[in-house]
Amino acid sequence: MNNQFTNSPIYPFTHSPLHPFTPSPIHRFTQYIFFSGKGGVGKTTMASATSIHYALQGKKTLIVTTDPASNLADVFEQEIGHRITPIKG
Repeated sequence: MNNQFTNSPIYPFTHSPLHPFTPSPIHRFTQYIFFSGKGGVGKTTMASATSIHYALQGKKTLIVTTDPASNLADVFEQEIGHRITPIKG
């Protein structure tokens, strides 16, 4: 995808049909990815899969939920609680 922002020095991402979140080689910074939408659309599934993807690439990865009925413990099959918890596996 080409648009007016892709050549901008402050625009951090190149657009690829295979991976829309590819950082530009000239930009190295902390990346935040948010998943939002109504209930039942797969936000937790996509956030979990994305965090695993980046962790397997050796990137420091933190997955955070604001859902009071979070099921991250179910997804990762371990106790998580309300503190930073390393994921086993």
